[in-house]
Amino acid sequence: MLALGGHFLFGIIPFPNFYRRHWDMKKFFELSLWEERGFWALNMLIAVLIVFNRIDVDTGASQEYNAINYDSIVQAVNAPRNVQLPMETRVEREEIRIEAPVKTNFKLQHFNPNTVSKEELLDMGIPSYQVDKLINFRKAGAVFYKKEDLHKVYSWDSSLVELVGLFVRMEKVETPGKKPLTTLSTNRININTADSTALLGLKGVGPYYAKKIVEYRNRLGGFISLNQLLEIGRLDSMLLINNKDLLHLAEDFRPARMDINKVNIKELSRHPYINYKQAKALIAYRDNHGPFLEIKQITNSVLIAEEDYLKIAPYLEISGRAN
Repeated sequence: MLALGGHFLFGIIPFPNFYRRHWDMKKFFELSLWEERGFWALNMLIAVLIVFNRIDVDTGASQEYNAINYDSIVQAVNAPRNVQLPMETRVEREEIRIEAPVKTNFKLQHFNPNTVSKEELLDMGIPSYQVDKLINFRKAGAVFYKKEDLHKVYSWDSSLVELVGLFVRMEKVETPGKKPLTTLSTNRININTADSTALLGLKGVGPYYAKKIVEYRNRLGGFISLNQLLEIGRLDSMLLINNKDLLHLAEDFRPARMDINKVNIKELSRHPYINYKQAKALIAYRDNHGPFLEIKQITNSVLIAEEDYLKIAPYLEISGRAN
């Protein structure tokens, strides 16, 4: 085979004497002259095939790549208008859309947010869902003291508040039997005797929290410290700070007390400082050991810690004994 290859190729193309002198295959591998020429012819043929195959692969890949690019360009040019745009384009369009002026049909008039009706707000062109949010916010006990308080209404954004706020008028609103909502009391308020109407004179207290204060006071049996107001949900220390010159406790005040030897589980567990399990444990201790001789004995129950005793003791008594 090698000899035939050598005859075919080198019969046409003489083999250079240079390679014959320096690469004498005959001597190295003990080959004949034609076998040696066939060996070199085969190697040259393999090299030529490798080169041509590489050129064909590169050309095919290039053609495939160009075809893909061409198809992409055609699709981009012929893309429908609702095609998904890149994120940058969507952001730019969104920014342009936000900055564009908003058309409104407002017919605003001067109004007080504490008294304005739902119908009046709707007549002004304010969307119904935003009107409902304001009315519900007001029903929850909130009071508007200034136009900026409209920011507290859910779904009322800054642009709406700025626009509507130009027409807000915080007139004094007289309600029969009540003080004006926008004025504060200048008289000191006894926290244990004031009704919910009087409590509206406190800064930061609306109808909702005035009602909560009265309800909690009744459950306690009266406040023995102003700090007990902080035990009411969502009331914080700012209430005391803002009203320190208005609130006071009478020095002779005596809270309502329960007779620890007569009270039942239901009555005892109704107090904010005793839960049902503690009340049940105290009554069980009393039934097993007899009447309490002093209030301090309640700490003999494993469920009554010293901290619990200090809180509940002022609201307990033993009939016939000085407390």
